[in-house]
Amino acid sequence: MDTARILDSFYLALPELGMLAAGCLFFLLGTVVGNRHFWAVATVIVLGLALVFQGIESGNPETNGKWLLHGGATFFRFLGPVIGLIGTMLLAPTQRGPGNSGTEEFGCLLIASAGVGLAGMAPDLVLLFLGLELVSIPVYLLLFAARHDRSGLEAAIKYFLLSVLSSAFFLFGASYLYGITGSTHLEGLGGIHENLRWPEDKPGVIPAARTLALLFLLAGVGFKITATPFHFYAPDVYQGTSPAAAGLLATLPKAAGLAALLRLIAAGDGGVAPFGGVEWSLLWILAVATMTLGNLLALWQKNIHRLLAYSGIAQGGYMLAAVSTGSLEGLGAMAFYLAAYCLMTLGTFAVLAYLDDPACPVKRIDDLAGLIRTRPVAALSLGVCLIGLIGLPLTSGFVGKLQILRASLTASGEQGNSLYLVMAFFIIINAAISAWYYLSILSRVFLRLPLGPQPQTRSPLPLLAAVACALATLVGGIAPGLADFYVRPVEKETAKASLASPDALVLNQGAGVSRESR
Repeated sequence: MDTARILDSFYLALPELGMLAAGCLFFLLGTVVGNRHFWAVATVIVLGLALVFQGIESGNPETNGKWLLHGGATFFRFLGPVIGLIGTMLLAPTQRGPGNSGTEEFGCLLIASAGVGLAGMAPDLVLLFLGLELVSIPVYLLLFAARHDRSGLEAAIKYFLLSVLSSAFFLFGASYLYGITGSTHLEGLGGIHENLRWPEDKPGVIPAARTLALLFLLAGVGFKITATPFHFYAPDVYQGTSPAAAGLLATLPKAAGLAALLRLIAAGDGGVAPFGGVEWSLLWILAVATMTLGNLLALWQKNIHRLLAYSGIAQGGYMLAAVSTGSLEGLGAMAFYLAAYCLMTLGTFAVLAYLDDPACPVKRIDDLAGLIRTRPVAALSLGVCLIGLIGLPLTSGFVGKLQILRASLTASGEQGNSLYLVMAFFIIINAAISAWYYLSILSRVFLRLPLGPQPQTRSPLPLLAAVACALATLVGGIAPGLADFYVRPVEKETAKASLASPDALVLNQGAGVSRESR
């Protein structure tokens, strides 16, 4: 195998490999250097360098997209470090006791951020599974490190056991794909997408096995996305852990799961349906069920963490709705809304992390009463993020939902499928339902007086993160075109890969790198 090609492949994945190496180094040196703020600054530096290198690489036409032929890779490689930067500000003030350096938390954050990028750029089933696990395993540790009381340990164990089950589902589906196609490569001649295009008029076991593989794969990634019926762990886990860990749990696995989903079904790849079109029908069902069930169950919640858990479930349904259209426009809408969701959700949990006081915990929605009088900046930041989650104008949430609606209506007209009109109807109805419980929080924050003693804040870092997320939410709603550089590659580069036939540098499962022509 050509050494130059191997080195070139590692160079293209340098941001992710650098974050992985830094995370391992944190674990090793954390026993020597015990200053928590030092490791927080080191984490910011590593993530910043990863973003800078990725920006340089994405602007180079000679390297753009060579590791895989999928424009979504650039988007997810940016998204992972951005979530990591905000997560660092949430984790930095956390202190469980004397001598706690927090290196395990920051190391896990770096590895999980790298996992999102690897899941988005993986050209192979094995690497795709590796990217998902690089997100899941650090999240186990983050949940365990967040709290050591009974509810915290229960949350960590529950997520661990159910996540292991979802990994087993994914591997079982992947084994079926390997058995059917004889390959672990997703793209290229002889790859899974190519070999799955069996003639539909040919009877036999292949179509049934193909559908069974799809079901198990969707179960595996559905757990990460918290899609119905794989959502049941989320409320209990969110309730049992800290706001910082809950915010990362709400964003990192969801981003990795959506990245894996796009890779598996070849979304936007010139209308290719490797699973015979069954995938679009299943995604339609999952999207409608997820957004509806999540919003309806959120109406009954009094605990703020449980409410946000069901909110995250419903938001995942909107993203699945965009993916289910199978169009490039739907992919762009999904990418924009995923980025907006991550910012709005992290901003919401940042406010909760800012108010996190063991002596006066903020657990119930009523605990936020009168926040505008005691913490006006936190209240305004929370208000902007929640308004964005509703999808009101001048926020990125509004633009994202509008793009998903437009993609659904366009798919209905182009494909002649009235189910996408029904999808648009469900999106509008669910947005109205969600307004009820989001506005119930805002009414307590802005219209009521404080109840009882107020929590004592320990660090301004979570508040700075909340303000940054709120400002980004407003900028995304007022000038959404500023995000085109990061979001539109999902459309443009995927279209380019569908129409052209460039050589693609892909990582070989066996060893080294192989050159394949699409």
